[in-house]
Amino acid sequence: MNVRPITEQDKKLIEAAEELLRQHHKPGRHRCSAAVRASSGEIYTGINLITGGQADIHSEPVALGRAVMANDHDIRTSVAVIYGNDDASNPLRVVSACGVCRELYDTFAPDVDIIIPGDPDPVKASLPELLPAKG
Repeated sequence: MNVRPITEQDKKLIEAAEELLRQHHKPGRHRCSAAVRASSGEIYTGINLITGGQADIHSEPVALGRAVMANDHDIRTSVAVIYGNDDASNPLRVVSACGVCRELYDTFAPDVDIIIPGDPDPVKASLPELLPAKG
């Protein structure tokens, strides 16, 4: 996989996701937040919704939905963050988009770059790199 270093713009995207989770984290209800940046430069954030059943909503669809509602459809970069063990005393960290969210991006933002954990710092990869042998 061809990962690339994140940019200053990407760091701002991570900060937006982190700030949202700091404001709204509630263990067992809201444990992950996401931020997407459109080609317009606008950042849209979303937080996950945990029901404890099958109706859980990930944070990426919420952020993407907010962009769509603003008629800003060209999503260029995405990131999601969580507190380790759903505990705000642990540091926030970048997590990779799950397969369901990658599939969502494949439909609505096929050219998106997704920020993923790296060693030691986050990196980004294109969606096609994260969906190998799609077809």
